Amino acid sequence: MKLYEITLCGPFYGVGSGPANPFYVVARDATAAYDTLRRTLDSRETGFPRDREMQTIELLAEATECPDCKHRLLLADEAKP
Repeated sequence: MKLYEITLCGPFYGVGSGPANPFYVVARDATAAYDTLRRTLDSRETGFPRDREMQTIELLAEATECPDCKHRLLLADEAKP
């Protein structure tokens, strides 16, 4: 599993207590991370469709012994796939 930071094109005020861009998603790859975020926002009809388009995605941490991104993601037992 990998932790991604995803920045979308639009601002997302009111998705909780304040601005929610960027978003953080744990997924197996970048495509799955964006798809998960996009499905969540689409189902809630959050923002305009053009605001939900991805601007940037960055790998922050990885659940492996020697991650390429240099930051190791530790998962609790109940979070492991």
